[in-house]
Amino acid sequence: MNTAPTSYASGSPEETKAQAKDKMVAQVLFGTKYQAYNAAEDFKSIPHFAQTQRALDEQLRDLYAIANRLGLYDAADHIRPR
Repeated sequence: MNTAPTSYASGSPEETKAQAKDKMVAQVLFGTKYQAYNAAEDFKSIPHFAQTQRALDEQLRDLYAIANRLGLYDAADHIRPR
């Protein structure tokens, strides 16, 4: 299995938990049990949508929700609507 690198020590309980979470996310999002999602590849299966004309703050709220759903908590915190 090829998983994304983590900031945890190799073989640590935290790394094991992170790898398990990656597997779970991959299974939920992409129907696979054996590898973590790879954004560059796996997001290709998401259809493109037309550009929205909604206000920037509304778009950032949507993006915040999506980032949280994908487990990108630090990124979500960075764009969190104020």
